[in-house]
Amino acid sequence: MPINQKLTSRQTLTTSANDSVMHVVQGDSSYKQTKANLLKEDRQRITNLEQNQYSGVEVYTTFADLPATGTLLVSYKVANDSDSNLLGFWHWGGSAYIKDATLEGLIGYDLIFSTDDFNNLITSDTPDGNWLIINNVVLDANKTLPQNTNLIFNGGIISGSFTLTGNNASIHANVVQIFENDTTFAGTWNIFETFIEWWGVGIDGSVNSAQAIERASYFGGTMYFPDAILIDRKVVITNDVSLNGSSTNTVISSSISGTLFESNTDKFEIKNFNYTATTSTNTFVDVVGSASYINLAFNTVVFKVNEIANYLVEVASGVNVTKLDIRYNDVNNATLLFADNMSSDIVNCNYNIINNAPRFVFRANNGAGATGVVNIFNVRKNQCYNINGNLTDKSQTARFFMSQGNYCEIESNLLDGAESTTASNFAYIKKGNYRIYDNNIKGIKSIDSVSIIDDKGTNADQENYMMIYNNVFDQKDVSFADTPEACIRINESSNISVYNNKFLNLKSYAFRVYCSVDTGNYPQNCSFYNNEIYNIDFPVPIQVFQNIKNTSIYDNVIHEISNTTAIAIGGVTRTENRIVDIYQTFMNGDDLENVLIQNNTVYNSVGDCFMVTLWVNEPTITPALNSDIINVKILGNSIVKGSGTGYIVKTTGTTSEIDSLIGVDIFNNSGFSGMLEKSGGTPASGIRTQNNLIT
Repeated sequence: MPINQKLTSRQTLTTSANDSVMHVVQGDSSYKQTKANLLKEDRQRITNLEQNQYSGVEVYTTFADLPATGTLLVSYKVANDSDSNLLGFWHWGGSAYIKDATLEGLIGYDLIFSTDDFNNLITSDTPDGNWLIINNVVLDANKTLPQNTNLIFNGGIISGSFTLTGNNASIHANVVQIFENDTTFAGTWNIFETFIEWWGVGIDGSVNSAQAIERASYFGGTMYFPDAILIDRKVVITNDVSLNGSSTNTVISSSISGTLFESNTDKFEIKNFNYTATTSTNTFVDVVGSASYINLAFNTVVFKVNEIANYLVEVASGVNVTKLDIRYNDVNNATLLFADNMSSDIVNCNYNIINNAPRFVFRANNGAGATGVVNIFNVRKNQCYNINGNLTDKSQTARFFMSQGNYCEIESNLLDGAESTTASNFAYIKKGNYRIYDNNIKGIKSIDSVSIIDDKGTNADQENYMMIYNNVFDQKDVSFADTPEACIRINESSNISVYNNKFLNLKSYAFRVYCSVDTGNYPQNCSFYNNEIYNIDFPVPIQVFQNIKNTSIYDNVIHEISNTTAIAIGGVTRTENRIVDIYQTFMNGDDLENVLIQNNTVYNSVGDCFMVTLWVNEPTITPALNSDIINVKILGNSIVKGSGTGYIVKTTGTTSEIDSLIGVDIFNNSGFSGMLEKSGGTPASGIRTQNNLIT
């Protein structure tokens, strides 16, 4: 506590005994005062003393030993005069000595004017002392403070290349230098706030702060910073600490390449900093040791452009972080979180602004062989403006969220722009329960918007669920591709509900449920309903592809569908529009079954249009096991207007396989003038039609 800080309980009268306080007797009563504080009169005497010790304190045994003529601005201490009235501190007034303070007046305080004073108190080993450090102390050996020592700095600095060990010690000082960097610390310290100015770091950012930060971090608690600092090497944090920049954000100047802060402690926070990297490949915070809490907030970080390995937070493989918060940061040219094998109870990534992230914004547990899982992962209200925007090489994948976790919520985020010749994903997911809602995804310049992928070659976890709703997908900047993906792609995952989304300017599938590898791990229980597709220049909005079970597609509206380029999908030119494409080719003995297509409306088709395509094709494999399309219900759908011809249902593929269609019902559908009920191969049985209307 600074000397001039206001004291408490100053006027409380008491006659009780209390070991935590001292009692100053006045008359028949006593005033209660905590030992750590000075009395009002003593504070005034110390002020008087400070005004006269600019050149230090000269110590004399008796008053008679003082120089006949004193020197101005020098304080003189009389330490052992037989006349107690002469004991104390004096200054030369020009013609005589004037007394500033008595020794007896500093009740409960040990005054340190020299290294000898300090060493004598160490030797005494008296606990609960209040040591008032007035002059510099140079350690001449490792020192251990007595128990509960309270160091009060009032002008002195402790230095020396030795270790000062605390025993529940505390420090009170103003924001001035009180230590040199050569002194190290050990033991226990009861300190809640530190200032790097205590180690001689100024406020202009001209003095290197790395060692000062490491020294201060030993005490833990909250460390406060001036408006600017200089860091010329990696800062290693090994004790629990919160680094708090100034109210205007502390500006960090540094020319290092690599990691700025390395965290190897249980709890680490860094807030209110502004850092612009001048070299390549940088990490703002690298978490190399397991921790219970890591927090980054209100930082502004700008990395060098055209670098793919810049990270705000990087978590080393195999590290466990119980809770990780990344909030309110403003980051340029960097991935916010890169953690390829991290386990965590909860990760919160909220309210961040990201400009031109390279490759990823949030990536966790997607590395080869990753076994780490985030139990709860929240990604909310972030704004990302372009992924890969500043990369020359656009072949890098562009992904906003890439992770696997038990329970994840991706809510109210903005992704405005993602560029890749390989794949761009708003969310690329492996395993877990997810809710993806109220997001705005636009300006995607590649083949994916949202991909939902379970691990290939394993059995799907039927207990998992995913809900994707109330999102807006705008693909107006997408280029056509020969093998396009989808706004929402379900691959080897189950229990997926996609509803109440809006799709604008599509040039790919809106919704695709498929299985790319013959593993037996096929999607089940997927639904696409109450969605609106405003305009799609692509022949297939919805596809159910290979060995899928229990798919529902209902109550969706497509305002306009077109196919202006007669795009080739997988090398096959598609000249007709088709609302739902049901496709079976594996022929491994498993079936595509239980598809409901109901109450969907297409207001306008530019060109020929099929409501549903049933595609069954026998691949060239030996032996080919029969795989059927079973139990497809096409009910109450409508195509209001079209500029060509079309069919409610078209069957296509190998004739022998079309013959194996089972339980296909086409009831109560309506189409525009020029459409027919069905086309293509006619199976011997398995298709029923009823009450379909062509206007």
